[in-house]
Amino acid sequence: MIIGHIVIGLPKEIIYSFHMPLFIIASGMLYKEKDYDKAIKDVFFKLILPYVICAFIVNSIYYGSSQSLGKAIINSAEQIFYSYEGYNGIINYPPHVNEIGALWFFPFLAIIRMLFRFLKKSSKGDELKLVFSVSVISFIGYLLGIHKYFLPFSFDIALFCIIFYYIGYILTQTKSLDKILSDKKLLLIIFIIWVLGIKFNEIDLAGRIYSNGVFLILTATCATIIIFKISQIIEKYIKHLGKIFAWYGRNSIYILLLHYAETMLVHYGKLHYFEGNTIWIYIIQILALKIAICTVGTLIINGIKKGIFYIKDHIKFNSLKKELS
Repeated sequence: MIIGHIVIGLPKEIIYSFHMPLFIIASGMLYKEKDYDKAIKDVFFKLILPYVICAFIVNSIYYGSSQSLGKAIINSAEQIFYSYEGYNGIINYPPHVNEIGALWFFPFLAIIRMLFRFLKKSSKGDELKLVFSVSVISFIGYLLGIHKYFLPFSFDIALFCIIFYYIGYILTQTKSLDKILSDKKLLLIIFIIWVLGIKFNEIDLAGRIYSNGVFLILTATCATIIIFKISQIIEKYIKHLGKIFAWYGRNSIYILLLHYAETMLVHYGKLHYFEGNTIWIYIIQILALKIAICTVGTLIINGIKKGIFYIKDHIKFNSLKKELS
Protein backbone atom coordinates (compact mmCIF):
# COMPACT_ATOMS: atom_id res chain seq x y z
CA MET A 1 0.00 0.00 0.00
CA ILE A 2 2.82 2.42 0.86
CA ILE A 3 4.57 1.65 -2.43
CA GLY A 4 1.34 2.11 -4.40
CA HIS A 5 0.87 5.60 -2.96
CA ILE A 6 4.23 6.89 -4.15
CA VAL A 7 5.28 5.18 -7.41
CA ILE A 8 4.13 6.42 -10.82
CA GLY A 9 3.51 5.07 -14.30
CA LEU A 10 3.32 1.32 -15.03
CA PRO A 11 4.46 0.22 -11.52
CA LYS A 12 1.54 2.15 -10.04
CA GLU A 13 -0.91 0.62 -12.54
CA ILE A 14 0.32 -2.86 -11.66
CA ILE A 15 0.04 -2.28 -7.90
CA TYR A 16 -3.38 -0.60 -8.16
CA SER A 17 -4.68 -3.58 -10.14
CA PHE A 18 -4.58 -5.71 -6.98
CA HIS A 19 -3.58 -3.89 -3.77
CA MET A 20 -7.08 -2.94 -2.53
CA PRO A 21 -8.98 -5.93 -3.99
CA LEU A 22 -6.37 -8.24 -2.43
CA PHE A 23 -7.10 -6.83 1.05
CA ILE A 24 -10.83 -7.25 0.53
CA ILE A 25 -10.62 -10.76 -0.95
CA ALA A 26 -8.27 -11.85 1.86
CA SER A 27 -10.71 -10.44 4.42
CA GLY A 28 -13.56 -12.36 2.78
CA MET A 29 -11.49 -15.54 2.96
CA LEU A 30 -11.28 -15.08 6.73
CA TYR A 31 -15.04 -14.55 7.18
CA LYS A 32 -16.52 -16.39 10.17
CA GLU A 33 -20.06 -16.50 11.44
CA LYS A 34 -20.46 -14.40 14.58
CA ASP A 35 -23.29 -13.03 16.68
CA TYR A 36 -24.19 -9.45 15.75
CA ASP A 37 -22.93 -8.20 19.11
CA LYS A 38 -19.54 -9.90 18.64
CA ALA A 39 -19.28 -8.76 15.00
CA ILE A 40 -20.10 -5.14 15.86
CA LYS A 41 -17.66 -5.21 18.77
CA ASP A 42 -14.86 -6.55 16.56
CA VAL A 43 -15.49 -3.99 13.82
CA PHE A 44 -15.69 -1.14 16.30
CA PHE A 45 -12.53 -1.91 18.30
CA LYS A 46 -10.38 -3.19 15.41
CA LEU A 47 -11.38 -0.72 12.68
CA ILE A 48 -13.60 2.21 13.69
CA LEU A 49 -11.93 3.17 16.99
CA PRO A 50 -8.33 3.10 15.62
CA TYR A 51 -9.57 5.08 12.59
CA VAL A 52 -11.24 7.79 14.68
CA ILE A 53 -8.39 8.11 17.19
CA CYS A 54 -5.64 8.24 14.55
CA ALA A 55 -7.51 10.65 12.26
CA PHE A 56 -8.50 12.94 15.12
CA ILE A 57 -5.01 13.17 16.67
CA VAL A 58 -3.07 13.48 13.40
CA ASN A 59 -5.50 15.94 11.78
CA SER A 60 -5.72 18.08 14.91
CA ILE A 61 -1.91 18.35 14.96
CA TYR A 62 -1.77 19.04 11.23
CA TYR A 63 -4.48 21.73 11.18
CA GLY A 64 -3.61 23.04 14.63
CA SER A 65 -0.35 24.46 13.28
CA SER A 66 -2.24 26.91 11.05
CA GLN A 67 -5.72 27.18 12.63
CA SER A 68 -7.32 27.66 16.03
CA LEU A 69 -7.78 24.45 18.04
CA GLY A 70 -11.57 24.67 17.71
CA LYS A 71 -11.46 24.93 13.93
CA ALA A 72 -8.86 22.16 13.74
CA ILE A 73 -11.16 19.86 15.74
CA ILE A 74 -14.14 20.69 13.48
CA ASN A 75 -12.07 19.99 10.36
CA SER A 76 -10.92 16.67 11.84
CA ALA A 77 -14.49 15.67 12.72
CA GLU A 78 -15.71 16.45 9.18
CA GLN A 79 -12.91 14.45 7.63
CA ILE A 80 -13.63 11.50 9.91
CA PHE A 81 -17.33 11.57 8.99
CA TYR A 82 -16.94 11.94 5.22
CA SER A 83 -13.94 9.59 5.05
CA TYR A 84 -13.18 10.58 1.48
CA GLU A 85 -10.12 9.95 -0.69
CA GLY A 86 -9.67 11.05 -4.31
CA TYR A 87 -11.82 13.90 -5.68
CA ASN A 88 -11.85 12.84 -9.36
CA GLY A 89 -14.91 14.85 -10.33
CA ILE A 90 -17.26 13.75 -7.51
CA ILE A 91 -20.30 15.99 -7.91
CA ASN A 92 -21.77 15.99 -4.38
CA TYR A 93 -18.69 16.25 -2.14
CA PRO A 94 -18.40 19.32 0.16
CA PRO A 95 -15.46 21.28 -1.28
CA HIS A 96 -14.35 22.64 2.11
CA VAL A 97 -13.67 19.14 3.55
CA ASN A 98 -10.20 17.73 2.93
CA GLU A 99 -9.50 14.13 1.97
CA ILE A 100 -8.87 11.56 4.71
CA GLY A 101 -6.05 9.87 2.81
CA ALA A 102 -5.23 6.19 3.33
CA LEU A 103 -7.50 5.96 6.39
CA TRP A 104 -10.59 5.74 4.16
CA PHE A 105 -10.00 1.99 4.13
CA PHE A 106 -10.94 1.51 7.81
CA PRO A 107 -14.66 2.50 7.79
CA PHE A 108 -14.91 1.09 4.26
CA LEU A 109 -13.81 -2.38 5.42
CA ALA A 110 -16.03 -2.15 8.51
CA ILE A 111 -19.06 -1.50 6.29
CA ILE A 112 -18.19 -4.37 3.95
CA ARG A 113 -17.87 -6.82 6.83
CA MET A 114 -21.18 -5.85 8.40
CA LEU A 115 -22.98 -5.60 5.05
CA PHE A 116 -21.85 -9.07 3.99
CA ARG A 117 -22.83 -10.49 7.35
CA PHE A 118 -26.30 -8.99 6.93
CA LEU A 119 -26.64 -10.41 3.39
CA LYS A 120 -25.42 -13.82 4.53
CA LYS A 121 -27.91 -13.86 7.37
CA SER A 122 -30.74 -12.64 5.13
CA SER A 123 -30.09 -15.34 2.52
CA LYS A 124 -30.81 -18.05 5.13
CA GLY A 125 -28.42 -20.51 3.53
CA ASP A 126 -29.71 -19.96 -0.01
CA GLU A 127 -26.52 -19.48 -2.03
CA LEU A 128 -28.34 -18.24 -5.14
CA LYS A 129 -30.09 -15.58 -3.10
CA LEU A 130 -26.74 -14.50 -1.65
CA VAL A 131 -25.15 -14.33 -5.12
CA PHE A 132 -28.07 -12.27 -6.42
CA SER A 133 -27.98 -9.87 -3.45
CA VAL A 134 -24.22 -9.35 -3.71
CA SER A 135 -24.44 -8.82 -7.50
CA VAL A 136 -27.24 -6.25 -7.27
CA ILE A 137 -25.57 -4.29 -4.47
CA SER A 138 -22.23 -4.34 -6.26
CA PHE A 139 -23.89 -3.05 -9.43
CA ILE A 140 -25.53 -0.20 -7.48
CA GLY A 141 -22.11 0.73 -6.09
CA TYR A 142 -20.66 0.57 -9.60
CA LEU A 143 -23.34 2.96 -10.91
CA LEU A 144 -22.72 5.39 -8.05
CA GLY A 145 -19.01 5.32 -8.85
CA ILE A 146 -19.16 5.84 -12.60
CA HIS A 147 -21.69 8.65 -12.16
CA LYS A 148 -19.48 10.22 -9.47
CA TYR A 149 -21.91 10.14 -6.55
CA PHE A 150 -20.24 9.97 -3.16
CA LEU A 151 -21.59 8.52 0.10
CA PRO A 152 -20.01 9.25 3.52
CA PHE A 153 -17.74 6.63 5.10
CA SER A 154 -16.92 5.44 1.55
CA PHE A 155 -20.22 3.54 1.65
CA ASP A 156 -20.56 3.72 -2.14
CA ILE A 157 -17.18 2.00 -2.64
CA ALA A 158 -18.16 -0.65 -0.08
CA LEU A 159 -21.29 -1.40 -2.12
CA PHE A 160 -19.24 -1.99 -5.28
CA CYS A 161 -16.50 -3.96 -3.51
CA ILE A 162 -18.83 -6.37 -1.73
CA ILE A 163 -18.26 -8.59 -4.77
CA PHE A 164 -14.57 -8.96 -3.88
CA TYR A 165 -15.43 -9.90 -0.31
CA TYR A 166 -17.81 -12.55 -1.64
CA ILE A 167 -15.11 -13.90 -3.99
CA GLY A 168 -12.82 -14.36 -1.00
CA TYR A 169 -15.62 -16.05 0.93
CA ILE A 170 -16.28 -18.46 -1.96
CA LEU A 171 -12.59 -19.32 -2.34
CA THR A 172 -12.56 -20.47 1.30
CA GLN A 173 -15.95 -22.20 1.26
CA THR A 174 -15.19 -24.20 -1.89
CA LYS A 175 -11.54 -24.79 -0.90
CA SER A 176 -10.64 -23.97 -4.49
CA LEU A 177 -7.67 -21.63 -4.00
CA ASP A 178 -5.11 -24.43 -3.51
CA LYS A 179 -6.40 -26.17 -6.64
CA ILE A 180 -6.09 -22.97 -8.64
CA LEU A 181 -2.58 -22.26 -7.37
CA SER A 182 -1.42 -25.76 -8.30
CA ASP A 183 -2.81 -25.68 -11.87
CA LYS A 184 -0.03 -24.24 -14.08
CA LYS A 185 -2.17 -23.95 -17.22
CA LEU A 186 -4.94 -22.14 -15.35
CA LEU A 187 -2.39 -19.83 -13.72
CA LEU A 188 -1.02 -18.94 -17.16
CA ILE A 189 -4.53 -18.00 -18.34
CA ILE A 190 -5.09 -16.00 -15.16
CA PHE A 191 -1.77 -14.19 -15.68
CA ILE A 192 -2.66 -13.31 -19.28
CA ILE A 193 -6.03 -11.93 -18.17
CA TRP A 194 -4.22 -9.82 -15.55
CA VAL A 195 -1.78 -8.41 -18.11
CA LEU A 196 -4.61 -7.57 -20.53
CA GLY A 197 -6.57 -6.05 -17.66
CA ILE A 198 -3.70 -3.72 -16.75
CA LYS A 199 -3.53 -2.58 -20.38
CA PHE A 200 -7.25 -2.00 -20.88
CA ASN A 201 -8.47 -1.17 -17.36
CA GLU A 202 -7.86 1.66 -14.94
CA ILE A 203 -8.46 0.65 -11.34
CA ASP A 204 -8.60 3.11 -8.47
CA LEU A 205 -11.21 2.15 -5.89
CA ALA A 206 -10.67 5.20 -3.69
CA GLY A 207 -11.03 7.46 -6.72
CA ARG A 208 -14.20 5.67 -7.90
CA ILE A 209 -12.50 4.70 -11.18
CA TYR A 210 -14.14 1.44 -12.25
CA SER A 211 -13.45 1.14 -15.96
CA ASN A 212 -14.93 -1.81 -17.85
CA GLY A 213 -17.02 -3.13 -14.95
CA VAL A 214 -16.96 -6.94 -15.01
CA PHE A 215 -13.54 -7.00 -16.72
CA LEU A 216 -12.18 -4.85 -13.89
CA ILE A 217 -13.48 -7.34 -11.30
CA LEU A 218 -11.95 -10.20 -13.28
CA THR A 219 -8.63 -8.35 -13.62
CA ALA A 220 -8.40 -7.57 -9.90
CA THR A 221 -9.33 -11.16 -8.96
CA CYS A 222 -6.75 -12.64 -11.35
CA ALA A 223 -4.12 -10.21 -10.06
CA THR A 224 -4.86 -11.24 -6.48
CA ILE A 225 -4.50 -14.94 -7.35
CA ILE A 226 -1.13 -14.30 -9.00
CA ILE A 227 0.04 -12.39 -5.92
CA PHE A 228 -1.08 -15.33 -3.76
CA LYS A 229 1.01 -17.63 -5.98
CA ILE A 230 4.05 -15.35 -5.75
CA SER A 231 3.65 -15.27 -1.96
CA GLN A 232 3.44 -19.07 -1.92
CA ILE A 233 6.69 -19.35 -3.92
CA ILE A 234 8.47 -16.86 -1.67
CA GLU A 235 7.30 -18.70 1.45
CA LYS A 236 8.56 -22.00 0.03
CA TYR A 237 11.92 -20.98 -1.43
CA ILE A 238 12.88 -17.73 0.33
CA LYS A 239 11.67 -18.42 3.85
CA HIS A 240 13.31 -15.45 5.55
CA LEU A 241 11.77 -13.03 3.06
CA GLY A 242 8.45 -14.82 3.50
CA LYS A 243 8.64 -14.27 7.27
CA ILE A 244 9.31 -10.57 6.71
CA PHE A 245 6.29 -10.24 4.40
CA ALA A 246 4.17 -12.23 6.87
CA TRP A 247 5.16 -9.82 9.67
CA TYR A 248 4.11 -6.82 7.59
CA GLY A 249 0.87 -8.60 6.73
CA ARG A 250 0.05 -9.30 10.39
CA ASN A 251 0.75 -5.70 11.28
CA SER A 252 -0.94 -4.10 8.27
CA ILE A 253 -3.44 -2.17 10.41
CA TYR A 254 -0.69 -0.47 12.43
CA ILE A 255 1.34 0.18 9.30
CA LEU A 256 -1.62 1.83 7.58
CA LEU A 257 -2.29 4.06 10.60
CA LEU A 258 1.38 5.06 10.78
CA HIS A 259 1.50 5.58 7.02
CA TYR A 260 -1.29 8.14 7.31
CA ALA A 261 0.45 9.88 10.22
CA GLU A 262 3.81 10.16 8.46
CA THR A 263 2.18 11.30 5.21
CA MET A 264 0.41 14.14 7.03
CA LEU A 265 3.14 15.19 9.45
CA VAL A 266 6.50 14.44 7.77
CA HIS A 267 7.78 16.71 4.98
CA TYR A 268 9.96 14.99 2.40
CA GLY A 269 10.72 17.95 0.13
CA LYS A 270 14.28 18.37 1.41
CA LEU A 271 15.24 14.90 0.15
CA HIS A 272 15.50 16.25 -3.38
CA TYR A 273 18.85 17.89 -2.75
CA PHE A 274 21.23 16.05 -5.10
CA GLU A 275 21.62 18.00 -8.30
CA GLY A 276 20.54 15.92 -11.26
CA ASN A 277 18.48 13.48 -9.20
CA THR A 278 15.95 11.57 -11.25
CA ILE A 279 12.37 11.26 -10.07
CA TRP A 280 12.93 7.56 -9.35
CA ILE A 281 15.87 8.23 -7.02
CA TYR A 282 13.67 10.74 -5.22
CA ILE A 283 10.85 8.17 -4.99
CA ILE A 284 13.20 5.48 -3.66
CA GLN A 285 14.50 7.86 -0.99
CA ILE A 286 10.99 8.74 0.18
CA LEU A 287 9.86 5.11 0.02
CA ALA A 288 12.79 3.93 2.14
CA LEU A 289 12.03 6.57 4.77
CA LYS A 290 8.30 5.81 4.81
CA ILE A 291 8.91 2.09 5.26
CA ALA A 292 11.48 2.77 7.98
CA ILE A 293 9.11 5.07 9.88
CA CYS A 294 6.20 2.61 9.66
CA THR A 295 8.40 -0.37 10.59
CA VAL A 296 9.97 1.30 13.64
CA GLY A 297 6.59 2.67 14.71
CA THR A 298 5.00 -0.77 14.47
CA LEU A 299 7.83 -2.34 16.50
CA ILE A 300 7.30 0.32 19.19
CA ILE A 301 3.52 -0.29 19.24
CA ASN A 302 4.03 -4.06 19.55
CA GLY A 303 6.56 -3.46 22.33
CA ILE A 304 4.10 -1.25 24.21
CA LYS A 305 1.36 -3.89 23.78
CA LYS A 306 3.62 -6.60 25.19
CA GLY A 307 4.51 -4.34 28.11
CA ILE A 308 0.84 -3.67 28.86
CA PHE A 309 -0.04 -7.38 28.70
CA TYR A 310 2.94 -8.21 30.94
CA ILE A 311 1.85 -5.65 33.55
CA LYS A 312 -1.77 -6.89 33.43
CA ASP A 313 -0.66 -10.51 33.84
CA HIS A 314 1.69 -9.53 36.66
CA ILE A 315 -1.14 -7.70 38.49
CA LYS A 316 -3.45 -10.70 38.04
CA PHE A 317 -0.75 -13.06 39.30
CA ASN A 318 -0.13 -10.93 42.39
CA SER A 319 -3.88 -10.68 43.09
CA LEU A 320 -4.26 -14.46 42.79
CA LYS A 321 -1.21 -14.98 45.00
CA LYS A 322 -2.75 -12.77 47.71
CA GLU A 323 -6.08 -14.64 47.53
CA LEU A 324 -4.36 -18.01 47.93
CA SER A 325 -2.23 -16.78 50.81
